[in-house]
Amino acid sequence: MLPSRISFDRSAEIDTRTNERVCHPAADSFGREQPPAGQATWANLSASSALPYLKATTASSLRISRNMLVVFGAAALLGVATWGGRPWLLRSAAEEWIVSDPLGPADAVAVFGGGVADRPFAAAQYYRQGWVTKILVDEPDSKAVLLKLGVPESAIKTFGQALGNTHQETLALRAWAEQHDLHSIIVPTETFSTRRVRWMLHRVFRPPYVIRVAALDPAGYSRADWWNDDDEIFAFEMEILKYLYYRVRY
Repeated sequence: MLPSRISFDRSAEIDTRTNERVCHPAADSFGREQPPAGQATWANLSASSALPYLKATTASSLRISRNMLVVFGAAALLGVATWGGRPWLLRSAAEEWIVSDPLGPADAVAVFGGGVADRPFAAAQYYRQGWVTKILVDEPDSKAVLLKLGVPESAIKTFGQALGNTHQETLALRAWAEQHDLHSIIVPTETFSTRRVRWMLHRVFRPPYVIRVAALDPAGYSRADWWNDDDEIFAFEMEILKYLYYRVRY
């Protein structure tokens, strides 16, 4: 049984070299010398002080476990359904995988590189609806599309250049947000990349930042029949692998 507190022997003992009074920590019930009371050890941590740490650790572990179950569940459904030609399983796999946040007014919308056929159009729509006053881009192609859609150049800002992946884009976006006092950002992306993009954004942007990811259905197909396009089946499979890579790498 661990001792409930640490006591100190305050008996008068004189150091013959310094002629000063010295106090030594008392031994515990096993005869072992204890550290000073201010030094944290597992022996002198009370249940009440350890409980918040245990709760946080448990909650984090549960979130990780659930995310991994979603990954492997979606991968299993995708494999079985593709092999067996089961549309309802393919639909279920996509619905479980895709994430999308409720949208509303924000400080800005960020258009990540790629997806020129979808992402700038969504950003222009949010601008016309009055949800945002700034559109952040990191590629000239996205800016060109926005200008053609009638977005004024003064509303388009560049938050990075020559960024190689979503991780680099997220870091550059965080730096730009800090420099320009932004607190809420919408990030539109295609359906199958939403889970990876949102995880990366939430990894870098901690509260009080508010990040909303919008799932975009690319032109030519919908979530109800995406498996009819071989390119989209490949895209789904690649996104599962990329998500796993990001979780391990970052």
